[in-house]
Amino acid sequence: MDGKFQFLIQAVRPETNSVVMSLTGGGEDGFRDREANLITSQLPLFGAVEDGAVLIDGDNGNSNGMSVIGGGGSSVAEACAPSDLTVRVARTQQPVSHLVLQLTNRTNQGCALWGNPRYQPVSGTGVAGQQAVSYLLRGPAGGVTTAPSAPVIVLPPGATAGASIGSNSQAGACTPSAGARVTLPDGMDLGLQSIALCNIVSYPLVLRAGGDDAANYSTVPLPSGPSACGDNNELLYGSHSVSTQSGDGAGLVLTVKLLAGPTCTLSGYPAVQAVDSSDAVLVTAGHALRGTLGGLAAGTNTPPTVTLTAGQTVSVLAEWEAAAYTPTSTCYRNARISLRIGSVDRYDFSPISQLCDLTVHPWVAGSTGNG
Repeated sequence: MDGKFQFLIQAVRPETNSVVMSLTGGGEDGFRDREANLITSQLPLFGAVEDGAVLIDGDNGNSNGMSVIGGGGSSVAEACAPSDLTVRVARTQQPVSHLVLQLTNRTNQGCALWGNPRYQPVSGTGVAGQQAVSYLLRGPAGGVTTAPSAPVIVLPPGATAGASIGSNSQAGACTPSAGARVTLPDGMDLGLQSIALCNIVSYPLVLRAGGDDAANYSTVPLPSGPSACGDNNELLYGSHSVSTQSGDGAGLVLTVKLLAGPTCTLSGYPAVQAVDSSDAVLVTAGHALRGTLGGLAAGTNTPPTVTLTAGQTVSVLAEWEAAAYTPTSTCYRNARISLRIGSVDRYDFSPISQLCDLTVHPWVAGSTGNG
């Protein structure tokens, strides 16, 4: 007014647990607003989004020249209920490899979502875990990058919202969860989901399936069965020696026990090598279904996939000759055997006086190396 800004009236008065999503208009035309009431006591509703209109009288005799004379509103969307949503967990490789909680509206009308999903890790027997869970607005796995706070989403029919799920490696070691119970910020329970991580990091829901509001990332659903054993599994390694009666043939049975956490699998031939005292690779083991000391049973010609549940053990047999028996034999002195699962090498620290023609057989159930 008269070239100056002047506060006239507060046209919209948000209440506790509500968010003004947008405000447009002004002057004698009044204001239009979209407001999200995030929590309501009127069960079974758990929040709603409404469009409102606030009319302004520009001549009421007051010194400010304006007053609110009327208003109205219409419902845009109720909070999404579990029955409205298809829930799945996917993986994307951008901007870093991470899991994504994806919620798809399977109804014929929009519904509202907001905030960071809550995760309660559980063990393989359904017991609540002690893994740390933290919450971010944005981070290495994306999140909300275009706004200062988590948005309220009106999820159209058939659309998918995504919430990135990270893992905080700096929070310390922990036993990976077998899964996680997921609830929305308004208390809606989405059930137990296949989220097997240590130190879960929750990102907000955004209107992008990849969990980043600034980019569209392609995702792939997680396989329905257990994943391959790797860095996130709590594994106990062991070994014991075997040999022929003459001593010409020798071997090492490498055992792996799953102590706790989600079921995982090992299949085919493991990564076995002979290394020197400095851990430099001398030779990679050749593959054979069976050998002098064991391996797969006669007639079994396909390496199996072995499933590990908590408390179970699987094994593999690596064997070699103690001396060169052919002109093409390759022999090494004072070698040690290494086994790699995931990105970590495990070693048997007993040096082998002489090792020739190293071979390894497939994974088998039990602790004998024989299937």
